[in-house]
Amino acid sequence: MKAKLSLFVCLFVLVLCPIHTTFADASLSPNPSTSSSPDQAILTVVASIPVGEKISHVKTVFNREGSTGQGPESFTVSNDGTIYLLDSLQNRVLVIQNGTVNRIIYLSNTFYPQDILFAKNRLYILDSNLSIFEVTIDGQTTKIYSVPEALKGRYIHKLAEEKGEIVIWTEDYFVFPIEKHENQFVNLDFLKNSGVQDEEGRKFRGKWIDFKHGMISSIDHSVEIPIETEQVFGSATIVGFDRQSNIYVLVEEIADPAPTIITEVTLRKYNKKGQMIGVSKFPLFEMLPHKPVEITKNGDVYFLIITHQAATIYKVQLGKNYISSLPFLRQKYLRQFKENKEEKNVRILATYIGNPYSRATTRSRAYQMADFTWTWNNNFDYLPDGTYRPNDATKPSQLQNVSNGSTLKGIPYHWGGWDSLWSRSDGSPWTDFSSALTYWSKKEKKDLSLATCIHQKVFHI
Repeated sequence: MKAKLSLFVCLFVLVLCPIHTTFADASLSPNPSTSSSPDQAILTVVASIPVGEKISHVKTVFNREGSTGQGPESFTVSNDGTIYLLDSLQNRVLVIQNGTVNRIIYLSNTFYPQDILFAKNRLYILDSNLSIFEVTIDGQTTKIYSVPEALKGRYIHKLAEEKGEIVIWTEDYFVFPIEKHENQFVNLDFLKNSGVQDEEGRKFRGKWIDFKHGMISSIDHSVEIPIETEQVFGSATIVGFDRQSNIYVLVEEIADPAPTIITEVTLRKYNKKGQMIGVSKFPLFEMLPHKPVEITKNGDVYFLIITHQAATIYKVQLGKNYISSLPFLRQKYLRQFKENKEEKNVRILATYIGNPYSRATTRSRAYQMADFTWTWNNNFDYLPDGTYRPNDATKPSQLQNVSNGSTLKGIPYHWGGWDSLWSRSDGSPWTDFSSALTYWSKKEKKDLSLATCIHQKVFHI
């Protein structure tokens, strides 16, 4: 089966030579604990954990230039101000008090933990294998929940507490209580009426409108919050609510046109009438973690910023406005571009198709695809009439000489739209990898039962 990558894109970049992604410029960032204007946010360092080999250090891996890398993926703050930092690559939680690692909680049976939540005097930890671990604050695992099969095809944005229940927030703002049995999650009406809830019980969702605008709105449309950007709109994601039902939204903006992809991330706070009442720009970062923002019920705001040197947690006093670095950065890179003769023919074209995903979503989906496991069945090689696959339908090298029942890792791409020798996914209601990967049986078409599944629009990444 000849492999071909089908692309579902939010940003199409046409280039004649390699490009790089720039998040910020250290020379342009003010001292994080100060502000150049009384109307701008004030960021104060509350903890900075070095990257290194010591037991109190965190681990990061930056695979190549332009990669967002791996490292601490999430953090949470308890009622007394204790910080729990998820040291994902080392499968542990650093317990930080007064800026110092006080103790360490080692996690067992986790592969690559992605999110952590403090609630009900417990820690809830989402693993990349889509299990959720309930852990006491002294490190004892008391329960393990499995993400329902119906949700495994969706990017899990975060764990949250709503009305006393621990819930999963997925892409498109679907919400599911972790204690609810997965068989209760079966009907589409639930999805249509789903949304993340504020303290008053109103449900909110977000959507992409065009390359300059997004929208956050309650599902009854009583509150509508337009998200506007000066340059190219990247994404807008609800990251939390406080007790006053203020809404916190993470916004990505992209400089355009520019000879490199330059992004800027801001956190924006809106009151329940939809008015923006606070904003802060993110400082320099080299990796965007799964959860870069923590919003407490009291309205305290924290940022997790990852660099090659440290994982730094800031407490943030939001300002009334911010000064974007994108125009200056764009001019800077345009000058560098003009001075570099080897890159004179580079052309950048930004075009948006559909509803773009945030960088964190795209990155997580890529890991889901890379880690996806499935079972080979020899019937994959046969057509419905029982004949062996045509000679020109060659299998990828990694599938050559694979025995029946073997467990394989990674997504076996086919020609665009085809998911087997005889079935197509274009225009079909596939909802996950497991229903898209099919083989022929003499009696009936069977869907393989696989470990991980993902929504159709992600299948075409």
